[in-house]
Amino acid sequence: MGVRVAVASHATIDHIVRMDLGLDADEEGDSVGSDGADVHARGGEIITIGGPVCYASLMASRLHDIMLVTRVGIDFRGYADTLSRKYGISIPSTAFCDLPTTRFRLVMMVDGNRQSRSLFLLARCADITQDTIEEYTSRS
Repeated sequence: MGVRVAVASHATIDHIVRMDLGLDADEEGDSVGSDGADVHARGGEIITIGGPVCYASLMASRLHDIMLVTRVGIDFRGYADTLSRKYGISIPSTAFCDLPTTRFRLVMMVDGNRQSRSLFLLARCADITQDTIEEYTSRS
């Protein structure tokens, strides 16, 4: 039997806003596109999945069987379907709860060669506790 890796962290929904302070009103900034449903654009905001559970599980799944220990809200269902279909990574049904998925807004302000970033917590999902980890690992 191969190695099984547990990845314990919140999956997040990230709202990324880039403000190019040096652009004139009639200039356009860089556009961002994606062929999958894991990245969405809304106005000047890019909405994408994130968090260590997404990135670490993508990397670990190349070498080992993985088990995700996470908490997400029902607002994550579409992203979970994409993770499963596109990357073969399944969010267990026990990860879903009544609280919204943890969400962050990352605001990047760019002015020439200078860049600053601010991170804001928009929503916080249920805690991942020692009991949560034991509950997940006892089932596998």
